[in-house]
Amino acid sequence: MSNQFELALHKYIAVFDGIKDISTAEFKSRFDNLHHKYFNFVPRSKGLLTREEVFELEAARLANGTKVTLVHFRKISLDCVDIMLRLVSGKEETTVRVVTVITANQAVASREIEDSFQLEVVNIEVEPQDEASQLPKLLTMIKNREWDLLSNALTPETLRAAAQEDDLSENVGSLLHFALHFDAPSSIIYQITDGMHSSVLHRDAKDRLPLHIAVSKARPSIISHLLSLNPIACTCKDSKGKLPLHRCFDNKVVHAFKPHQFTRIVQTLVETSPETLMMEDHKKRCPIELAILSTAPMQTIVLMHHKKDYVRKNSSPATAAC
Repeated sequence: MSNQFELALHKYIAVFDGIKDISTAEFKSRFDNLHHKYFNFVPRSKGLLTREEVFELEAARLANGTKVTLVHFRKISLDCVDIMLRLVSGKEETTVRVVTVITANQAVASREIEDSFQLEVVNIEVEPQDEASQLPKLLTMIKNREWDLLSNALTPETLRAAAQEDDLSENVGSLLHFALHFDAPSSIIYQITDGMHSSVLHRDAKDRLPLHIAVSKARPSIISHLLSLNPIACTCKDSKGKLPLHRCFDNKVVHAFKPHQFTRIVQTLVETSPETLMMEDHKKRCPIELAILSTAPMQTIVLMHHKKDYVRKNSSPATAAC
């Protein structure tokens, strides 16, 4: 993470001076500079907010003359920061503290936390590297499946350096995508995600997150691991409009599991985000339709039907119509 994000944050906060002397176009430009196109926010008060919903909320604050000042900006790791803001609207004063993950010098995910929550701030200074680039070496080891050599090479320092150049979107995505494509051992995946936190949020040229790849590769332990790091991934679609849950019902994935194992994976995805049962891909198909058309075990289909009935009873008419 360079200083670009911090500079963009300061420019954005400066908009909220209580005067409202800024055009809509300029406000949107500063918002876009700070927030990644896949940005999501999880407030303490309710569920996930999309980028568009956050923009509407921030625009309303600007219109109300809210004044915002920065209380603290602390780097937790190479791609994660702890930010506290003071908001003053009329006589009302509040503070908001968020942990934000950075990718490509933009906020890609934020979660609001308690003001008193204790976070360990680690030393993230990276010593100058004698060799120009770390990433190509790591990619070569993955391609050659030199897992022991790679494990030794994945030091915190190497991963920090690689994170600065981890942008392979025109090819296979991130270092994590590449490792999943080449069936890296689970221990390697854990090392990468531990050292490069934002890698679980990166997308490849087909708009797939690492979770999509893990599902396609039928790797249950990795699916659970990635879900624990980024549960929002359940609701993210690839370039074909497919969720990770849609990807479960490719027959090669179904056949890779024993029936009870497959049902458990589907159950984990569904319980993480029940609303995904109602979400359609670009061909207007819900996951349960793909399940019926696939060779999925009947116990999986029954489980999905029961959960879908529950979602229908607790959803809006538009969603329940799916």
